[in-house]
Amino acid sequence: MFWDKISGLYDIFEIIYNGRVYRGLGERVAEEIGQDDTVLECAC
Repeated sequence: MFWDKISGLYDIFEIIYNGRVYRGLGERVAEEIGQDDTVLECAC
């Protein structure tokens, strides 16, 4: 499908053009999740 074909390019684009925010979001989310927490990821 369309997104399957471009997902790799999208990741590269995000890292190059939005890398600081991309990393910062991951770090912020990691602060909110405990070692024993269960996480359900729902992507849009």
